Amino acid sequence: MSLMTKKSNASLYNLQNSMFHLSTNQQFQHIYLRIVCIICGSHFTEDLALRAPCNHYYCTECLVNFVTTCIRDESVFPLKCCGQQIPASSIVPFLSSDVQTLFTSKSLEYMISIPDRIYCPTPDCSNFLGSSEHTSDETICDKCKTRVCVSCKQVAHPGDNCSENIVTQEVRALARTEGWQTCPGCSAIIQLHHGCFHMVCRCRAQFCYLCAVLWKQCSCPQWEENRL
Repeated sequence: MSLMTKKSNASLYNLQNSMFHLSTNQQFQHIYLRIVCIICGSHFTEDLALRAPCNHYYCTECLVNFVTTCIRDESVFPLKCCGQQIPASSIVPFLSSDVQTLFTSKSLEYMISIPDRIYCPTPDCSNFLGSSEHTSDETICDKCKTRVCVSCKQVAHPGDNCSENIVTQEVRALARTEGWQTCPGCSAIIQLHHGCFHMVCRCRAQFCYLCAVLWKQCSCPQWEENRL
């Protein structure tokens, strides 16, 4: 074998050996670059998980579950990790179109203060109608077409001032006598027959039955033994 052939073979061997080490290093690098979901503990590559401001990661499935919980439970809004809010702009790309729509809709609703929210007073509807801050005296539910009074948030009563609505006054007086609570979200009257003081109204507002403050925002006891 000539000297030139020996040198060529040696060069080819060194090249192949370098490529092998490079490939091996890339594989190990790929393994070590995989991150861990803070919820389920599964490993994912960074492009398949959301990175929270606190540097924790959420896989798509756990993030969607987190968002779904937020949609149902306002006390979870806005989504946070380690006390830091997760920007909605980083969440939306991981959601399906249906979940995106729900999340965006609920975010707009939750950003309005509870006293200013308007919900349809029809029990089997309770559709969110927007804010009373920039709405005229009356609005119409786009689902069931019920006309709603913006001031008292009950069914519209043309020609009758809210303060002159005798039936409403009588019901409110009865509620005070019986110790019933008024929902801070839609002003519906709530009666607790038995169970804990965690109330979930038809408008989905969650509050304390004793003081009507948003749930988990007061120091009231969560239940009384004689009601359980």
